Amino acid sequence: MSDTTPNTSESAGIRRQFAGVDLQELAKRHGTPIYAYDASVIRQRCADLRDWDTVRFAQKACSNLAILDLVRREGVLVDAVSHGEIARAIAAGYSTKSPSEGQDNLPAADPIVYTADIFDHESLEAVVQHGIHVNCGSA
Repeated sequence: MSDTTPNTSESAGIRRQFAGVDLQELAKRHGTPIYAYDASVIRQRCADLRDWDTVRFAQKACSNLAILDLVRREGVLVDAVSHGEIARAIAAGYSTKSPSEGQDNLPAADPIVYTADIFDHESLEAVVQHGIHVNCGSA
């Protein structure tokens, strides 16, 4: 009778690399748990949406500064729901002023839009200070 215990290095569903990077080496270098993103996939998803007039990234999905910077460089605008998200968008290189068409690889629209159902004092101060466009939700 043969041994049916799977060899994990050959088992289906066990991934050893991600975006060309060895996952064990990544874990050794940075520790675990770790989040890994494939920039080429993110760039492709941004490209898939380029035919739309305006594409906004809801940073509540992921407020990682490197990801925000990447989508900004791909021409994607950002949606913020708090003072902290406004600050992160600015830290990632988003301007608070509308660019000319094509400037900074962004469409001529408000780079940051504040969308919230609840308005706190700190967020409203940031909106006024930076002249950020507000999209009022309903609570």
